[in-house]
Amino acid sequence: MVKWDVNKDRQLLLEVLAYMDIKIEKGLTEHLANAIGEGCTPKAVARRIQKLQSATRPKQPPTLGPLSPSTFHTAKTSHGADMKIETGGKANLQTKGGKRGRSGEEIEGMHKKTKKIHEEEVDGKI
Repeated sequence: MVKWDVNKDRQLLLEVLAYMDIKIEKGLTEHLANAIGEGCTPKAVARRIQKLQSATRPKQPPTLGPLSPSTFHTAKTSHGADMKIETGGKANLQTKGGKRGRSGEEIEGMHKKTKKIHEEEVDGKI
């Protein structure tokens, strides 16, 4: 036996509207607004019906276009360097003053631990 609740009532009403192919027109919304009373407007009735209809429709997942392997994303690091990352996982870090990396030059704003690790990499200890 069916247990009637708000969701079943909503489904019933929407199925009747769909089956009877009832168009939500001005005359209908005016009639419903008058029947509801309490300052209800025809526009409020139309919006409410649209909301009910959209709440019961299955949601379609958004479609994404294909990603090409040459797509680059640019992100800012905490010390102002631009990092360009290729979808293949390669990274090329650049600062405004030029390239940075294993060349051993002093890099401004580098944390002490990071600087120590960088120096050990350059010296071949790691």
